[in-house]
Amino acid sequence: MHQMRGLGLFVAGLCAIAAGVQSQPLVATSLKTDWPAPPAILEAVEFISLGQPEAAFSYLSHLSSSGLLIRSPQLPARHLYAAILGSLNSTGITSNNSSAAFLPNEHLLPLLKLALSTRNFAPRVQAHYRLYAEEVEPRFMIDKPGAFDETCDAWVDWHGSQACDPAALTKLMQQGSKSESAAKQQIHSFDHVHQLSERNDAPLAILYADVSSPNFSPLHDTLLRLSAEDKITYVLRYKPPRVAGPSLTVSGYGVELALKSTEYKVVDDREVQKAETSGQKVHGRKQTDENDLLKETPSRIVPLNKNETTGIGMKTAQLVLKSANPMNSLVDITQNFPKFAHLLKDVVTEGDIAVAIEANQRKMPGMRNRLWINGLEQELANYDIFSLQRFLRTETTRVASLMALGLTSEQAIDMLTTPLADKSALGVGWGEAFDVRTELAVWWNDLAKDSRYLTWPSGVTSIARQPMGQLKTVRVNLMQVLFLLDLTDPAHLSVLAQAFQFIDRKIPLRFGLVPLVDEVDPYAPASLAGVAFYHIRKTRNLKDAKAFISELFQAAMEGLVDGAAVQAAYGRVTGSAFKSSLDAWSPQRDEFFALLADFSSRHGIDRSVGAIFANGKHLDITQDWPQNMLAVYGPMMEYLDRQIYEGTVTDETEIYDHFLTLPNAYPSRDPLVFGAPTLFDFLDCAACQVVDRLTWWHADAAPSSISMLVVADFETEDGAALLLDAAEYAKTAEGVRLTLLHNGNAPFNTMPHTAGSDDDQVSQVLEILTAHKSLQTEILALLKALSVKPEQRAIIVNGRVLPLAPRVSDTRPAPFSLLAKVEFQERISGVAKKVAEIFGEPDGSVAQRDRISSVILKCSSSLASAAGSSASDAFGRAPKPRLPNTAFAVLDTTAEAAIVTGKNTSAIVRIVAIVDPLTEAAQKLAAMLRVLSRVEGTSVTVFLNPGRVDGDGVPIKRFYRYALSAEPQFDSDGALELPGVEFHGLPLEPLYTLGMDVPNAWIVFPEKSIHDLDNIRLAKLQGSSGVTAEFLLQNILVEGHARETRTGSPPRGLQFLLGTPQNPARLDTITMANLGYLQLKANPGVWSLRLREGRSAEIYDLLSVAEALGKEPERLEGQPLAESVPVVVDSFEGVTVYPIVAKKRGMEMADVLSDETQDAGTRSGPGAIWHRMKSSLFGTTKVAEPETINVFSVASGHLYERFLSIMMLSVIKNTKSPVKFWFIENFLSPSFKVFLPHLADAYGFKYELVTYKWPHWLRQQTEKQRTIWGYKILFLDVLFPLDLSKVIFVDADQVVRTDLRELVDMDLEGAVYGYTPFCDDRHEMDGFRFWKHGYWKDHLAGKPYHISALYVVDLRRFRQLAAGDRLRQQYQMLSADPNSLANLDQDLPNNMNTPHQIPIFSLPQEWLWCETWCSDQSLKTAKTIDLCNNPLTKEPKLERAKRILPEWVGLDDEVAAVAARVASDARSQTSTTASASVAPHDRDEL
Repeated sequence: MHQMRGLGLFVAGLCAIAAGVQSQPLVATSLKTDWPAPPAILEAVEFISLGQPEAAFSYLSHLSSSGLLIRSPQLPARHLYAAILGSLNSTGITSNNSSAAFLPNEHLLPLLKLALSTRNFAPRVQAHYRLYAEEVEPRFMIDKPGAFDETCDAWVDWHGSQACDPAALTKLMQQGSKSESAAKQQIHSFDHVHQLSERNDAPLAILYADVSSPNFSPLHDTLLRLSAEDKITYVLRYKPPRVAGPSLTVSGYGVELALKSTEYKVVDDREVQKAETSGQKVHGRKQTDENDLLKETPSRIVPLNKNETTGIGMKTAQLVLKSANPMNSLVDITQNFPKFAHLLKDVVTEGDIAVAIEANQRKMPGMRNRLWINGLEQELANYDIFSLQRFLRTETTRVASLMALGLTSEQAIDMLTTPLADKSALGVGWGEAFDVRTELAVWWNDLAKDSRYLTWPSGVTSIARQPMGQLKTVRVNLMQVLFLLDLTDPAHLSVLAQAFQFIDRKIPLRFGLVPLVDEVDPYAPASLAGVAFYHIRKTRNLKDAKAFISELFQAAMEGLVDGAAVQAAYGRVTGSAFKSSLDAWSPQRDEFFALLADFSSRHGIDRSVGAIFANGKHLDITQDWPQNMLAVYGPMMEYLDRQIYEGTVTDETEIYDHFLTLPNAYPSRDPLVFGAPTLFDFLDCAACQVVDRLTWWHADAAPSSISMLVVADFETEDGAALLLDAAEYAKTAEGVRLTLLHNGNAPFNTMPHTAGSDDDQVSQVLEILTAHKSLQTEILALLKALSVKPEQRAIIVNGRVLPLAPRVSDTRPAPFSLLAKVEFQERISGVAKKVAEIFGEPDGSVAQRDRISSVILKCSSSLASAAGSSASDAFGRAPKPRLPNTAFAVLDTTAEAAIVTGKNTSAIVRIVAIVDPLTEAAQKLAAMLRVLSRVEGTSVTVFLNPGRVDGDGVPIKRFYRYALSAEPQFDSDGALELPGVEFHGLPLEPLYTLGMDVPNAWIVFPEKSIHDLDNIRLAKLQGSSGVTAEFLLQNILVEGHARETRTGSPPRGLQFLLGTPQNPARLDTITMANLGYLQLKANPGVWSLRLREGRSAEIYDLLSVAEALGKEPERLEGQPLAESVPVVVDSFEGVTVYPIVAKKRGMEMADVLSDETQDAGTRSGPGAIWHRMKSSLFGTTKVAEPETINVFSVASGHLYERFLSIMMLSVIKNTKSPVKFWFIENFLSPSFKVFLPHLADAYGFKYELVTYKWPHWLRQQTEKQRTIWGYKILFLDVLFPLDLSKVIFVDADQVVRTDLRELVDMDLEGAVYGYTPFCDDRHEMDGFRFWKHGYWKDHLAGKPYHISALYVVDLRRFRQLAAGDRLRQQYQMLSADPNSLANLDQDLPNNMNTPHQIPIFSLPQEWLWCETWCSDQSLKTAKTIDLCNNPLTKEPKLERAKRILPEWVGLDDEVAAVAARVASDARSQTSTTASASVAPHDRDEL
């Protein structure tokens, strides 16, 4: 009753909703590409062929034979869509009559619908089209002038000759191959390749085809036949149709209308054109409010006070859960929250819902918005529907594969979310460790004894009293970190230097060292350094041993550390001769060398790689080793907490000994077993069907958790030795089944007679080889799938593939027992336990034993492969583990606490979300969840978790829509409804700014709109259709993270080019030190990535491009370096590449960003460091400045673009030198970009539009104004071409009264930029000068606070000192606090204005005058005047400009005259639209 009384407040007035709402102006947007929409039928082909390349050919053959290919261009969209779905059910139907053989499984059909709705595969088809248009056709036109027929709709490229029909192809083939004269064709990742065998010499026949043309089928059928006869390799590429269709309209993005402050007037006072004159058509369906109970007419926004916002989150959740359609209500209320807030405050809460939600909240503390799909958490900061589709397809395929083993979908998902290892058996959560206790370790600190830690509490019980998630500052060596390092390797010495810094900063970890030596040569530099280190430690003290390390580090920074450098370092520390001192210590020296060699060998350490052992846990030496170490620290401390609570660990316990004697600690480390595993999925392999037909030896009658496949050519001595090892292992093996796979060219015949071959166990195992003779062909196919080379020895354990070296190089017995133990603990035990739960107690039959053993093999291999394929991100963070289903079972899923759609018992994809409805993140997440809930085979559970609202105001300050549907939509005529976004029923009075929420890889700009999208006030548009805007998807990004092989660090400043054969240097970028990040703007197609000529190519070689972080591709010795690497963009997700580079010989100390003259004298030698210090302190020799003055600015909204035009004219009229303006394109309106070239022509200046996508890893700003501020300061090193030396930023609302050459020529005295200090002489504003008190007063310590309206940047110096990287690092740290950086573009540089960070050069005060802060008297000498906002008067800038600037009106009139002339010219050209009549200005665009 309380609920109804509360809701009754909203019912009044519902009948008044009628024509008034319909006549309200709306806001509508659409998003298009500049390339045409491909045929939907090709997108279906691409979907089907993903993961099964042969399917494309069979599906196309089916479509061709049915006539659908030829008819498809003429069919209405609805009919074509139905025909595509029907073609998948028309032949080869599965037993359940629900899907066809073309799809790997029936459960993918709903994802095909989603893919066609989002046009997910359109970029892949466009990549084909672009390759043809920009590379293939131009090449043939040049190479075959007069002989190339461009009217052929389908033709074959046969070694550089064109064949338009089968007869012409036959004739060309009869003439013989001309491959020796034809260029080697490159196969691209999007190509469809039909190849019978793996022979590399099969000639390529490339069919370029419009598949809907009549001559496609004859050529397609001919090529399929020739390929089936193994005469050719058939490659299919799409050719664009002769007549291009309309541009592709895309979905999968959000649009926001954010409420904008009206404290200062920002709307242009000039009349805005009426919407009816735009001629723009609004696409998309009307999105109405779902919850009638919250409607009021007219809609409005009412401010709320603190009392009114109390409990509004729970009230919102209650209204959602009580509605007839909770999912729709969740979307509607979150996306329209600003107009509903004042109505929601009056809802009366019901006890049952509040109790249920609060009970759930106690079980999910700190979780505001989270999303799990089949137990795997998704990153909400960077998710989009395109990456989700890829993930959903993977999950669907994996679950379907598990179901094929006889599991239900519920059991399959339960299996998928099962931890691989049953950690409860070990009681530890960090995996295997190694007993590295040794007297050789030299420990640099001791938390239990050193005086620096005396103020800390002692005893392990102190741990419990310290905060969770932090390092424990107690006088106990809780974690001992042992480094095994080559003391002549600069990268290793750098790691040790970091450890010394940690000790100095009292980081509560103990660090030790064991030097690595050359195990063969005791006189190699590494051996000499290791032995010298011990001699100093034993004969002198720890301080001198550290000094020796420091000397080696110094030598490494100046050049290579060779034997002479080691001896010199020893002499400087000890004052003694190296040779005589070590000769006198000869017996001990030899002993230490032998011990060191044995220690590193026992633990399998490669000297060139090194190792770190944190309480015995092995870690690789990478740039991210501290983070990896801390990732292990957490589970170890959690374990210790439990042991202390249970009394197992006390103050008397030696913690290090305790960790290294746990069951997970091994006495030695075999790198073969404990190295990075190669994992194979037996469920994702066509050749794996033979596994169920193999003969197995079983240890006992019970099902086996471990399936071991032993591979060798058993007719060789090596193979026979491996078989004997396997037979010996089988005598004591438990829970294991074993089989042999003969890796010879012919079926197994006989094994060489060796000692032990007459053993009964060997005879039993040999029977397996005899049984496998008839399966030899299938076995070889399986070995090929496993990537086992011919005649190679290997052991496969449940998907872990372990190649073995020939016995001539490794005579040790094969590690059967160790491998089985490790794999069971790490990747099998949890799966085996879950299989036992599902299948229950075995009945003892052989059939069930074999079936369960097979299920464990396939499940464990599939799950391990899935976990192993998840790469770490750019921060080195490992992917999160899946949460088991039991993790969510504790939460209440009743209607009082959660929204549930679909059935968990039958779902293929199970989605769980936690949503706080009072957050902006919920607006997108709810919309995404609603669409996913409509995808067949998906269950969605949404737990509402409303947070507290502190303070006044509406917690969500924007309206939001998300363009997405689960399948294509059609109008009444059967035409495709193009996706778009519409806002209906908005309050009319607020001021809105429109923003696009697009995937990270997209660069999107407004393309068509006559309205000011930054300042929308619907009250002024009543009687019109409203605001329409068409946006353009201008680019899809190629991003990357570059690494240098020698150090593993980012090659800061390295320049990359992305281009095409016709334009190799089309786009360029610079590598940031932040994560080695690089960004290049591209579009679907094939691109080439290379180093830029000049310093980058002179210093570095591009070795390769890795597919994932840390997965460097193998290079054969002597393999030539490629000048460029192909990069294929064929997805809306963009591409992330990982370039691997190395410095050329002799360039080890060269710096890309320094001058050549700098490097010439400083590549090595003691002068290097002094030169770098001198350069840092005093700057470099002044470089002659070019004549052109470069001015940079940014504007958003018509008013500020008006200001910007006036600023430009004031610069032009007062600067004698040529001027080039640089504008950030992200924020400019379409009308201004159309007008800009005319203004440039009229006044003779150049301009360039630049942009840089805000990197996904850098904390985003949510307000447009703050984003603009960020662009002013955060990307100065990457926004501009690398040959630009200086740039001046001038605010758009500024007027310049002087020649800016003076500012360019000004000596900045080594600073990277110069700013003007705020004026101090308008005293009535003293109360607003925040920098005069509090934090800023203390931080500035007498220095001025500078204004960001005008500044000059020395870009060369800026890049040399990595100022951009440092600014971004500081921003990332400070912006974590939402209350910091209130004035981002000013606060950040002022915060870093210290001698040790980035000092600011203070420009003379006359360079910027602002009435708000400066006295009237100082206006006389002002060189620029800025229209700063005045917090006292709130005077609009337009009024102030006319009042204080006599020249302003005249400049404004001049701009208006140019605009009037452009408009007049446009009207006179009636055959074209105003935008098309504008001739593009000749300019370069980045």
